[in-house]
Amino acid sequence: MTDTSAVPVARQTDFSVAAKIGLGILFAALICLRLPNVVWNGRFYAEEGEFFFAYAWHMPWDRALFHPFGGYLNIVASGSTLLLERMVKGGWISLENAPYFTEGVALLFQVCPGVLILASRAAWLGSRWARLLALVLIATPPLTEQIWLHTLHSQFHLALCAALILATDTGGALGLRAFRIVLLILGPLCGPPAIVLTPFFVLRTLLDRSRERAVQTAALGLASLAQLAFFFTPNGERGYHIDPTVLASVVSVRHIALPLLGPVLSASLAHPLQSLLEAGGFPWAAVLTTVLVFGGLSLAALARWREAPAWLLIPGMTLAVVSYYGAIHGGVRLLALDWATRYSYVPQALVGLALLAFAASYKGAPSKVFLALAVWIAFIGASSYFRPLGSLREGPDWRAEVAAWRADPQHRLASWPKAYWLIDLAPTDEQCAVDLQAPGQPDFCDWYWDKL
Repeated sequence: MTDTSAVPVARQTDFSVAAKIGLGILFAALICLRLPNVVWNGRFYAEEGEFFFAYAWHMPWDRALFHPFGGYLNIVASGSTLLLERMVKGGWISLENAPYFTEGVALLFQVCPGVLILASRAAWLGSRWARLLALVLIATPPLTEQIWLHTLHSQFHLALCAALILATDTGGALGLRAFRIVLLILGPLCGPPAIVLTPFFVLRTLLDRSRERAVQTAALGLASLAQLAFFFTPNGERGYHIDPTVLASVVSVRHIALPLLGPVLSASLAHPLQSLLEAGGFPWAAVLTTVLVFGGLSLAALARWREAPAWLLIPGMTLAVVSYYGAIHGGVRLLALDWATRYSYVPQALVGLALLAFAASYKGAPSKVFLALAVWIAFIGASSYFRPLGSLREGPDWRAEVAAWRADPQHRLASWPKAYWLIDLAPTDEQCAVDLQAPGQPDFCDWYWDKL
């Protein structure tokens, strides 16, 4: 086999190792600054506390680690909460400080895409400004705080890692190559997003005839097979359907209007569009905009099918379509910009990176246009960076909740967002039944999540 994906890129300028370490630290700090109250006060997020941590608290370790919650195994969430439960009960960490552990694990995985951008080689990352702009593009997509600093949604950051591995060169130091393989194994074992990228790895392996790309594909493919064969089951809460006109409208709002106009103007477009669809109307403007913009970009990417834009844009939009198709309580409701924003993050980031890659692929005026668009998207994201969604900005005081639990062990500890999610750490010998849907089990079992 020959490795055409690892051909040295001419005239690349790069940061020193010390500069890359410094930029990695700054990138981690930027992530933390988006939700300072989370970092300062500590919190569990939604199912991370109510189901994963509570499940680990009450259930045998093997059932807690390999329990497929919501239809799939999430090994980062189950593994980190299980380890945390052992540390709390063993006296290694207090319950008051427990959320800082899962936040730290989540930060570790959230920093991984930035590490790949700083450490990898690719023509589209051939200059210092390109790497800096890429870091900003993955850190600032608007209204994506739902996946910030908790292990429940580390799956999306791992999917972004897989896409970056696909769109950058193979090779490098042994540690970097092993790091990529670990990420590609963990991604599918945390949820479906990384699995969607498997066909693109197969295709690139065939085109590149690269031994290392084949190893990457095998790692991703075998982990995907394990998830699908042993853990994945269709979940009744998911739609598994979306009308094409609704899909085109969602894409026009979330992946054209939002990154270019920002949250306020995009919401003013989304509300009448949602009303039109609910009334049975046809959204001509939204459909045509989506077809023209992404149809044109896809044709431009396919015209340079061996270059990075094709490996960023097309997988990103494929992931968007699959995510919206299988969204929980999706459909027209996805036009609400504050609803289920986790599905938008990776496609948003990959579209921005694709524009950056287009700028590197072209010369002259086209390159300047694509670069201007990437810079503008980064500016729009940065301008709303410190104005996160209200429901994710603040939440219950965890230390006060622990104090109430210590006074009354039957107290359910409230977690973020708001006080909707309650963690059951009450002393009990009850465990979840083999029939996951059997009613009358403790509230940390699957049936209760389906009821919510």
